[in-house]
Amino acid sequence: KIRENHLLYLSQTDLLTGIYNRGHGEKAISDLIDNKQLGMFILFDVDKFKLVNDRYGHNTGDEVLIKVAEALTKVVSSGDIAMRLGGDEFAVYAKELLDENVCKKCMEKLFDKINALEFEGYEKLKPTLSVGVAFYEGKKECTYSRLYQQADSVMYMSKNNGGNCFTIFRKIKTLFS
Repeated sequence: KIRENHLLYLSQTDLLTGIYNRGHGEKAISDLIDNKQLGMFILFDVDKFKLVNDRYGHNTGDEVLIKVAEALTKVVSSGDIAMRLGGDEFAVYAKELLDENVCKKCMEKLFDKINALEFEGYEKLKPTLSVGVAFYEGKKECTYSRLYQQADSVMYMSKNNGGNCFTIFRKIKTLFS
C-alpha cells in the first residue's frame, strides 16, 4: 500500500515543485468543469525566465520555480487545483471564485508573495509574473481547452503590457500592475 501511494504521488506530482503536474491537473480541472463546478482559471508564467537561467544558472532558475510554486500554494485554497504546466508556466483552478473583486484581491496577494521572494546571494533577482484569468460561469458549454485558450490570450496581453500584471478575459483590461 505504501508503494502504491508513492507511485500515485509520482504520477500526479511535478517533482521539482511538489504541486500537481500537467496531466493530473488538467484531468482534475476537466472533471470539475464536467461536473459544472464553477470557478476561476488562472494561467501565468515567470516574466523573462530564460534570462534568469542565462544570468544566474539553471539551479537558481529551479529555485525560482520552487519558490513561485510555494508562493502559489499560500494563495490558493486547499480544494483548488494548482499545477505546473511545464517550464515556467503554472495554472490554478479556484472553485467557486467568480467575483472580479475577489479575483483582484487574490491576484494582489499572489503578486505580494512573489514580490517578497528572496534569493540568497542574488539580491537583484526579483521574478515577476504575467497572468491571464478566465472564468467558468456555467452559462455555456466549456472545456478545459477553451478556458486555457481564453486565459492564454489575455496572459499575452499582460506580457505585452510589460509583465508583472494580470488581465481578465471577459473584461479584457488590466486591473493590477
